Amino acid sequence: MFDRKVFILKRILLGVMEGTSDIQSDKKKLIDFLCRVSSDEQVTSGQGLDTQEYINRKSIDELKEKVNKIIREEGRSAQIKDSEFIIEFDPLNQWFDIKISLRKRPELVAWLIDVSKGIKPDELRFVNWGRFARNLPFYYFLKLWLERKTIKVSAVSDVNEPKFAVNMIMALRQYELEDRAKATHNSQQRRFDEGFFLSRDIYGYRMIRDEQRRVIRIDVVPEEAINVANVFRLKSSGMKNIDIANKTKIPYTTFCEWLRDKRYYGLLTFKDEVKKGNYEPIISEDDFNAVQKM
Repeated sequence: MFDRKVFILKRILLGVMEGTSDIQSDKKKLIDFLCRVSSDEQVTSGQGLDTQEYINRKSIDELKEKVNKIIREEGRSAQIKDSEFIIEFDPLNQWFDIKISLRKRPELVAWLIDVSKGIKPDELRFVNWGRFARNLPFYYFLKLWLERKTIKVSAVSDVNEPKFAVNMIMALRQYELEDRAKATHNSQQRRFDEGFFLSRDIYGYRMIRDEQRRVIRIDVVPEEAINVANVFRLKSSGMKNIDIANKTKIPYTTFCEWLRDKRYYGLLTFKDEVKKGNYEPIISEDDFNAVQKM
């Protein structure tokens, strides 16, 4: 049966979708050019700012891209001391901060300040990767910072990044991962030696920290400890897991983890080491072992 209202609604929705598609297809990608010289020799060898701008403009696809801004760095930055922009980049999710000073590149500073305020293009383009940066740590962190701001970074003449830079970036990333793993291990070892949980709280306990976020003690949470002790009591009495779940209203998967966790009777493990924890057990070792035999 023909429903005129449904037909009209479909036509309206189709028109909106088609209109949206047209709008999106007409939107051009905004491109900012970075043109940079750092010596007179580069100018005389045909690598001047005007030449770089010309090469960049030739790379533009007029149908899909639009020149938004041109950053011209004229090699006089070594004398400028009053401009500074600090990149705060955290490659390991708040594991540590890396700060890079851009004192010597004031034109780039002004552009980065705009980016940090949300005034940004879709892409930053330059003639080659050497125009972007030659200092490897600077190159690495500036590129990643821009990528986090959803700005594509690309070169016209050498599309692929320099092989040495790629290798160094991979090496730096591997070092960061290994350094983080080592720091995590050291932190866990310290907590284990002090008799505390290695990472986060477990149900029934709460780790108390000082102002430096260091664990200073572990307190029992009474209302949670009652639930843990009750589950062990019911299980040791021979009650089935499904009946325990129905009686306590605690999910089966949750309390099954409790029943296997030695920390509830005060035992900590780390690697091949075992020791008594520095906190009050909720159950006894005998109660724990009795449950494991069932």
